[in-house]
This record gives sequence, C-alpha cells and structure tokens, in this order.
Amino acid sequence: MDELKNQVPGGFSAMVNAYLDGSLTSEKESYVEEIVATNPSASKIFQQRSNERDKIKSLIPHVEITKDSLRTLKREVRDINKNLMKTKKTSIASRISSVLNTTIFEF
Repeated sequence: MDELKNQVPGGFSAMVNAYLDGSLTSEKESYVEEIVATNPSASKIFQQRSNERDKIKSLIPHVEITKDSLRTLKREVRDINKNLMKTKKTSIASRISSVLNTTIFEF
C-alpha cells in the first residue's frame, strides 16, 4: 500500500476518484488501469471507491426536467416575486431599529 503513495502524487485514492469521475486524461486513465491490473492493493482500493460511488449515485434521485415542468417552475417563481413586491416594504433603518429595540428589551 505504501508503494502506491510513492507511485502516484496525491495518493492513489485521489487518482481513482478522478478516474471514476471521468476527469483524467486518457494517458492517466491507462496508468490507473495498469496499476489496478498489476497491484492487488490498488485493485482493492479501486473496487472500494467504485462501490462507494455506485452506492452514492443510487441514493440521488433522478429528476428529469421537461419543458412543461420548467415552464411551470418559471411561472411559480414569477408569481412568488410578484407577491413579494406587493408586500409593504420597510426601510433598512426601520428594520435595524426594530431589531435593536427588541434586543435591548430582552436583556
């Protein structure tokens, strides 16, 4: 296991994570595959990370956004903004004064 730390800058686990995320160059992917194929410790680490990644992905729900659902969401956000704009606005000074008065009386 220690020899892997010397072979791979940043540790082999970090490189496996990058491999599984698809963020390595093809040269580095080949390097990871070679290490995994020839080193039992590396193979174990790779399998553990792969299983962890699969488990995490299974916990994340897949949500498909259609044009209709996006339109509905935009309309709901627009309605919320309109309602917010209708509420009575108070100045920042009034809000700060209110907080300070409340805080002083609580002590």
